[in-house]
Amino acid sequence: MEGLVKCSANRVPLSPISFLLERAAFVYGDKVSIVYGDTRYSWRETRGRCIRLASVLSQMGLNRGDVVAALAPNIPALYELYFGVPMAGAVLSALNTRIDPPMLALLLQQLEAKIICVDYQYLQIVLKALEAISATKAKSPFLVVIDDSDPGGFSTTQEVPPCNLDYDRLLEMGKPDFEIVNPIDECDSITVNYTSEAPFAGHRPLPTKVDLVIPGALPPIEILDNVHKLGFNVSHAYGMTESLGPVIVRSPEFGQYDCASIKDHNGVHNVVMEGVDVKDPTTMRSVPADGKTIGEVMLRSNTLMLGYLKNVQGTQAPFKNGWYSTRDLGVRDPNGHIRIKDRAVDVIFNCEGDAISTLEIEVVLASHPAVEATAVVGRPDDRLGERPCAFVKMKEGRTTSSQDIIEFCKVRLPNYMVPGSVVFGDLPVNSTGKRTEMCSQREGQSHG
Repeated sequence: MEGLVKCSANRVPLSPISFLLERAAFVYGDKVSIVYGDTRYSWRETRGRCIRLASVLSQMGLNRGDVVAALAPNIPALYELYFGVPMAGAVLSALNTRIDPPMLALLLQQLEAKIICVDYQYLQIVLKALEAISATKAKSPFLVVIDDSDPGGFSTTQEVPPCNLDYDRLLEMGKPDFEIVNPIDECDSITVNYTSEAPFAGHRPLPTKVDLVIPGALPPIEILDNVHKLGFNVSHAYGMTESLGPVIVRSPEFGQYDCASIKDHNGVHNVVMEGVDVKDPTTMRSVPADGKTIGEVMLRSNTLMLGYLKNVQGTQAPFKNGWYSTRDLGVRDPNGHIRIKDRAVDVIFNCEGDAISTLEIEVVLASHPAVEATAVVGRPDDRLGERPCAFVKMKEGRTTSSQDIIEFCKVRLPNYMVPGSVVFGDLPVNSTGKRTEMCSQREGQSHG
């Protein structure tokens, strides 16, 4: 409209630096922000440490868009890096602590990381990765070691190679009056994230109820029941790194379901996701809410990633037509809930055109008492077009036959979904414990 203007006075970019850290330090300055062993910081102290971190990163020559990698568990320094790095205008990539040296070397080279901050526990992994990078005559990132801030911890800073710094000494070099480098707009990147599952932490008694969201395919019902009894409020979710986590969430009613009743992802989309729909990818029209018509799940939200790092073609393809194409197939029930059926690349079609969901078969197989892990793929069949083939890993000390697995499926699945063959053995996984492409699990990286 005439007379209206957009300028810096009425258009301030949203940022977690301002609406979280800055506001918390102003409103709750003396309140505790971090508790770690005997270490306590207030919000005012946390803000001050983050500003000094941003200051010294700028002094080290870090420019807008440069990457700082981190290999550390959930410790105060990692929390500070999540704010201090973008406060310097740079981008943080927090990496999985289960990663091995060869994979770490590849990721650091892809990121072109200028600095890597590593917790002392993982120093040897990083040193081996830096050796591998040096062997290629590529430039290695500057190394910053995070010593244990818990007084009872073990210091390994003596092992740090020359010309590298300790994290706390680094902060001492920072200026408390550093001027924060604010984002130009909301599309300025602050993180690069790699998809990866945390290790099993063991059973611990819970003093209060804890909400737990399980993404992807559900584990066997016995496990769900046991987890629920431990004190967890379990919800089942569909989501991805590209969407900043869960997109669709539902809460099973424990004690009142069986494998067939929860075999699909089913629920209402997350409130932060502006749009979740099931569309015909050709016409881009929403499929009927009949619970039968299969379409592709598509997303629209400002919480979606900005793109795949250094992969322009891979970024353009899923963002066409104004929606993000997940390549997941689903249906919409009459009540509006979405049920995920399978990955588009994984779905099996028989000669009659029936779509067979590998996820549904995997859930049934996982409920077998002797099965630890499973994956289903399509195998060409001269008579049936494609037929499911099950890859099965048995629990330690348990054995069974292919025929037993097939018979187990026959009483729980339609005939056209029953696996025609079973292969026993370990399922291939990567360095972070995720199943590899044989199981058609996405292994990528998002930039946002």
